[in-house]
Amino acid sequence: MREVLRVILNCSKNKLGLGKPKGQAYEAILTVGSIPLAQKYYDLLKRVVAGNDSLKIDESIRQSAPDFPKFAITYSLSETTDKSLYNQTKMQEALDDYKKMFGRSFTTENLKSYNTNLNERLARKNEKYLARSEQLDLVIVVDRLLTGFDAPCLSTVFIDRQPASPQWIIQTFSRTNRKFDADKKFGQIITMQSPNEFRTAVDDALKIYSSEGSESICITTDDWETVEKDFITAVRALKITAPSPDTVPGLDKKEKKKFAKLFQEMDKVYSHLRAFTQFSVTAFKPEYGITADEYSDYEAHYNNVMAEIKADREEGKDDEDGKTNVDMDYHLSSYGMVQIDYEYIMRLIQHIMKTIDEGQTDEEKLQKMFEEAREYIDTYAKDNQKLAHILHRILDDIEKDHTVYSGQNVSEIVDRMRREATDEILGKFCSDWYCSKEAVTYAAYHYNPVTKEIPSIVKESADYDAYSENTENSHMKFGYLNYRQNIVKELRGLLEEEIMPLISK
Repeated sequence: MREVLRVILNCSKNKLGLGKPKGQAYEAILTVGSIPLAQKYYDLLKRVVAGNDSLKIDESIRQSAPDFPKFAITYSLSETTDKSLYNQTKMQEALDDYKKMFGRSFTTENLKSYNTNLNERLARKNEKYLARSEQLDLVIVVDRLLTGFDAPCLSTVFIDRQPASPQWIIQTFSRTNRKFDADKKFGQIITMQSPNEFRTAVDDALKIYSSEGSESICITTDDWETVEKDFITAVRALKITAPSPDTVPGLDKKEKKKFAKLFQEMDKVYSHLRAFTQFSVTAFKPEYGITADEYSDYEAHYNNVMAEIKADREEGKDDEDGKTNVDMDYHLSSYGMVQIDYEYIMRLIQHIMKTIDEGQTDEEKLQKMFEEAREYIDTYAKDNQKLAHILHRILDDIEKDHTVYSGQNVSEIVDRMRREATDEILGKFCSDWYCSKEAVTYAAYHYNPVTKEIPSIVKESADYDAYSENTENSHMKFGYLNYRQNIVKELRGLLEEEIMPLISK
């Protein structure tokens, strides 16, 4: 049991997305063969979390997720035997733990309500459960939650039991294959017993259900060694086109497209590789032919190349021949820290506003919601300080006056503030340089950060006579030619530093 928990707690950082921003990690199920075993796992896990067991949670996990793991248990109860009375007592203990975590009170008499709440919490479809304080990491089950249960953020099922029926296998595997975010490319099943028997059982189940035309599900059972070899092959293929990261900028357009496609292929295998317990992002093996730093450098050049390809396509300059077609919608497997999602923050703020409108939460709990949202915004500010400032301003407004945005949509509020901020910045520029607000606004909303081109209408709209007559500041005053050149230069800098962060998300 300790070895199983060691794998779950200390070897599943990638599987559970523990490096993702707070509140956006995945969750897992541990399914076992009996209620007594489920109870033993629950009790052992409590001792581990309390620091009262020889098994310790690694410091690297604590740093990524200080409150990991938050866990619960569920199983069916009967009402007749002494054994069932013991099970009811143990379940009530677990329900009391659940109340301490989430403030929801349940008894064994209303276990159905508990399971409903557990399902909703795991599904995270209600905005309330977007906050980390309302989430679980792991649920220990016997059979519950394995059929008819839909939680897109469920990434992994750990199985410490013998394989059951073909239907159970397909339904269990299907629990993890729901789309959640761009980083969750597949679900994962970790078997703790009888790997050969499970492989045979899975093959048999697939034969049965594929012949019946059941729900589409793709299951791969490649082992670590196979995927590791595939990764080495993908790295070698990439390095034929780009032997090192610094060679990428010198490639011609056709070669850059080939590089982008090969990097995507390598990244797909990398995504599969990092799902294994054996993988460590800090220890790329020498035989891989690539170091962690190189991978990061290649990724940076890949992003630049993709921006160039996108710009060419938007301007009709792409000469795609079909042989090196690049997937423009492909999302990398997040080698480094995942950036916090703007839409996620918007949903959190909307939930705060909804909670206030409905009068559902006391001030203490509401304050925790504010604090959690601010943490997300602070993280987001590392990528977009301008937009983060607007989000903080909205939270400040709501905290000072709970009714200030009552009944409004947070997206509309943010869009209005973005437009106002953009309009103010562009208005000052036009006032300083005596050019058309309409032309400058057009340039702002059509600016391409790759080509960096400023439409000629900006220079054409400029009024040099008015500028010369009204500009007294010597460092701002230029001759006619320098005036037109500096309009373009200053506007380009303004767009990249001030406007693009407001327009983009």
